[in-house]
Amino acid sequence: MPAAWSTARKVEKCPARIWRVSSTKEPPAGWKVSSFAGWTGPLQGLTNPITMKVVANTNVVANFIPHGTGGTGTILREFWLNAAGSTPADLRSNSNFPNNPSGSNQLTTLEGPTNFADAYGTRIRGFVHPPVSGAYTFWLASDDGGDLLLSTSDNPASATRIAFVDSWMDDHIGTKGWDRMSSIDSTGTRVWYEPSSARFVEFGSKGPGALASPSRRVLTAQEARAYTVQAVLDGWTPVVKKR
Repeated sequence: MPAAWSTARKVEKCPARIWRVSSTKEPPAGWKVSSFAGWTGPLQGLTNPITMKVVANTNVVANFIPHGTGGTGTILREFWLNAAGSTPADLRSNSNFPNNPSGSNQLTTLEGPTNFADAYGTRIRGFVHPPVSGAYTFWLASDDGGDLLLSTSDNPASATRIAFVDSWMDDHIGTKGWDRMSSIDSTGTRVWYEPSSARFVEFGSKGPGALASPSRRVLTAQEARAYTVQAVLDGWTPVVKKR
């Protein structure tokens, strides 16, 4: 439901009986200030406030999103069949990417199909409209590698990677775990590490090769929650200097 009102207006007479109008729109109670959906009428756009020239009687409408509602539309999924590689970088280097996908469809949820094909790449892109302001959790699952990018504006160039999946653990990964390895300590002495005392652990591994064994340390969800930034750094605050 559109709503139109004005809290600020500046009118200036110009030559040839053209009027320049500057208008700012604010929502009333029950509408979200931050969810400005754009101007409609003879004028289109997402900028608020606006300045326009009026040459005749005209109406413009400011559209806002009410509290507790959100978008119920669709989002574009594109896919490229017979795509070599296993990472997002491989897909981006494909000669058919991004302008010539093998096909596309509109999704009603931000999730693609499973067991769709082999040796293919896919991209889902669009706009996300949160119904209310707050903290949101985004997650990503892919086979093999995948990137999740999010922008703080409607400009795709501002998108940054907020989550990623490196690879899929296929069945060539055995249950044996880590091999025996060594390092040289500060006194020059070689120290050996056995698989049972390995400092490397796994968490959230997926695929046929994601198998647990006595010599392959896998964290439980409860154990993984203990690995916070504060716990790992143990009171150390690094200082980052730009060069």
